[in-house]
Amino acid sequence: MLQLENRSPFEPLITVLPDATGVDTLHVVVRATFTLRPEPSVATEQLAPVAADVYSGDPAASSPISVSELHTGKPGTDVVLLGTALPPGGAPVTSMDVALSIADRRKVVRVFGDRTWKAGMIGTSISPPAPFTAMPLVYERAFGGVHTGADGTVEVETRNPVGRGFLGAPTGKEIAGEPLPNFEDPAALIAKPKDRPVPAGFGFIAPTWEPRRGFAGTYDEAWEKSRAPFLPDDFDPRFLNSAHPDLAFDRFLEGGEAVRAEGVTGGRPLEFSLPVCVFDIEVAIADRTARPPANLETVLIEPDANRLSLTFRATESCEKQSRRIREVTIELRELLERGGAA
Repeated sequence: MLQLENRSPFEPLITVLPDATGVDTLHVVVRATFTLRPEPSVATEQLAPVAADVYSGDPAASSPISVSELHTGKPGTDVVLLGTALPPGGAPVTSMDVALSIADRRKVVRVFGDRTWKAGMIGTSISPPAPFTAMPLVYERAFGGVHTGADGTVEVETRNPVGRGFLGAPTGKEIAGEPLPNFEDPAALIAKPKDRPVPAGFGFIAPTWEPRRGFAGTYDEAWEKSRAPFLPDDFDPRFLNSAHPDLAFDRFLEGGEAVRAEGVTGGRPLEFSLPVCVFDIEVAIADRTARPPANLETVLIEPDANRLSLTFRATESCEKQSRRIREVTIELRELLERGGAA
């Protein structure tokens, strides 16, 4: 019988899944939860690794607020920010920028108040943005959506089917009064109704949205005959990256990286360094012992909840011996809570 000894203050999840070649593999997932302010520190309430995707509403019509860690492993670290655009001091604004910097990446999103298209004698124009004092950073307000034309034709923006501003191929009458997205890339602002910008945001990407869906592989008759129930030969592990492509790293962050989030506190930028967590994970399978390394797969920043989550994964092949996994020991060898949150 499998024995788990968790000597860390964090929450683990242990499962066995077949890898891309069908070999049973033990996955040890550890989620470390920290408070952000006044400085990063181990949270009293530790959250468990997520076992199933969770959406803000109907999964077919809303964006993910958490994603499952039951998978075969990401090729690099995802960085996700769930929060709210908050103008300085709470004063109403019609637009502002939200920015997230981490390691060598910097992503900026321009946030507008509600706007609509206006039809005029010489073409279309955009209404002035309405003032706002808070704007949730969700993909429902980014470019995307589903458009039904006057002839009943349905078109979908596959990169973000729950968003707003996607108009398909509308006529002038259809354009008037249609909403624009609240979030845009300041380097590629929408100028005309037929523009198709990359949806802007910091949240999780659903597995049915592009670009993730394009990495899932081919599940056809040939797969059913030769591979099912295992992953297809053309499965790309980037499918498992659920961050916005701009914040999905092709390597694993190690901790200690500087983070700066602007426009999400209503005051000074949130600045801190990722805590450094070094684990000793020991796995006893049959008559052998392994010590697989733990990679940092997900960084989740939640300023509204004053919370930071780091999720790590260690894997060990246990082909034909999954029932002989005797013991898993998780020990936190080093914890360095660098930097502070302003």
